[in-house]
Amino acid sequence: MSEAAHPIAVTSGRLRLLKALALIIMLVSVVHDGMYVLTGLPFDKGLSTLGLSAGAAVDKGYIQVDGVTPDGAAEAAGIRTGDWVRFDRPSDAYRGRVAPGERFEVSVRADEGVRKVQLVAPPSRANSLRVETILSGATNILLALAGGLIALRSPRLSGVVLGAALGAMGLVGTYTFLWENHPALQIPLILLFSVIMSASPVLLIAFALMMRREAFGRPVGVPWRVMLWVYAGAQLATLVVQSWVSLAFTTLPLLGDGFLVNVLSQWAGFLIALVVLGLGWREATGAERTRFGFLFVALTLLFMAGSGVGLLINLTGNDFSLGNPLAVASHVFMAGGIAAFLYASLRHKVVDMGFAVNRTLVFGALSTALLFAFFFAEWGAEQVIPAEMREASLLASAGIAFALFLVFHKIRDWVEKGVETVFFRRWRDNEAELRRFVRQAAFVTRPDALRQSTVTAFSRFAGGADVALYSQATTGYELSAGIVPGLPTAPDPDLQLLVRLRADREALEDELPLGVALALPTLHRNELSGFFVLGPKPGGELYRPDEIEALAEAALRIGLDLHALRVEALEAESREQRQRAELLEQQVQRALMAGAARA
Repeated sequence: MSEAAHPIAVTSGRLRLLKALALIIMLVSVVHDGMYVLTGLPFDKGLSTLGLSAGAAVDKGYIQVDGVTPDGAAEAAGIRTGDWVRFDRPSDAYRGRVAPGERFEVSVRADEGVRKVQLVAPPSRANSLRVETILSGATNILLALAGGLIALRSPRLSGVVLGAALGAMGLVGTYTFLWENHPALQIPLILLFSVIMSASPVLLIAFALMMRREAFGRPVGVPWRVMLWVYAGAQLATLVVQSWVSLAFTTLPLLGDGFLVNVLSQWAGFLIALVVLGLGWREATGAERTRFGFLFVALTLLFMAGSGVGLLINLTGNDFSLGNPLAVASHVFMAGGIAAFLYASLRHKVVDMGFAVNRTLVFGALSTALLFAFFFAEWGAEQVIPAEMREASLLASAGIAFALFLVFHKIRDWVEKGVETVFFRRWRDNEAELRRFVRQAAFVTRPDALRQSTVTAFSRFAGGADVALYSQATTGYELSAGIVPGLPTAPDPDLQLLVRLRADREALEDELPLGVALALPTLHRNELSGFFVLGPKPGGELYRPDEIEALAEAALRIGLDLHALRVEALEAESREQRQRAELLEQQVQRALMAGAARA
């Protein structure tokens, strides 16, 4: 591998700094998205509203009202839809939630002129359940967490940059929610959210260029690097203009409020990143081509979920409810993008996270997701069935609950079977082959043949890793089959590895000698009769928990088989010795009898 393609060391100061930055982005996104989810839950948060919604139209510090809540503070002050309002503290116009009893001085401009009014926030109350809000926030949290995991675990700079980009894409928006609306926090948070969202396409372009460099072992061309810096500068300028226009409630010639310019700039960044990935796919071959292809598809779906369909929703009335087909399409694209990314990561190692996937955790997460899905399904059923029908018959309610219970288990089994086939079929086949070998090992008749065939089977199971078997000898342990470079043929009995194996009597995967990734004991009556050592996998992957468990169980079974062969060999030797002794005794008896006859 050329130096240009070699991953930057994990101990690099730059890599640690970027990982910290990516985790901060992830944390900000998760907290902000969590606030958004809370707004959709039906309980009293102790916060109130002013009963008006501001539109996009602005004029000389005034912002046009596009909706007034009945019986709210705005209606009580005589504010109507279409009026223009200006808060004495301009940032209050963005505060979606305020403290009950908080007062606001507002100038109202209507057809009859300008007047001053005071808005008093009413007492807080619980809002209704908004499923679309919870669903949108939850998927964005999942995307941000995926980005944080990738950034934390990836040993490559490109993986960290991609994690930061996904964390930024997981931010649900720049508006503040609930307690983020505190006057001291609101404007700094809006600016922070704007910076993070503006950075996401820049990070995606940087990741795409880094991936090309790592895949093909050569630096990217100067024009591409210049393009990245030019685009980053354009994004910064767009961010500054958009922030100033928003906070000053004004417009600019040709640019207006800057919304369309900002959207087009976001689109341009995503499209540039996709072009780079597409060119990489066209140039790559084999596994690298698959990686480029899956990344292209996953990021296209995420782009369509946010900037693509999201823009259409903004232009057609900002209706993000599940009754709008565009909103449903946005959720489908988001789920599809996350699913494609997870599939590519688990099945095709699109991003090297140095992470050992545990099937138990995967199926546990899957069951949890299905439980949430059926919770919403039950809620939906309650909305469809008339309330008087549900209240009139407890038997009907019990029947609905029982039906959902039966359907849940059927669907869970079907989904788990599908996931096992799609994601883990190779793992399952590999384990089945190892188990088949262990069963057949009981019928091998020569210890040397069993040792050598076991080393071969373990190496095949581990993807071609080096494997060595050490067996008990008169003075300790000695190499009896296979080899792991760098290890002695007769290790010191007090070597730390052997001490730990004798004491723990279980598989070891940490604090091992150089060149050893896994050590497996073979036991007889809780005494160490030998051990296997496995080197790292040629592809650099870690040994998964299920692989370690399968290898450890196989090592114990093989150890017992080797002990049985050793016992059989000793019994055969003992029988041979007895036969020799009997033959010798017979010869002695015949000699004595012959001597007596001669005498």
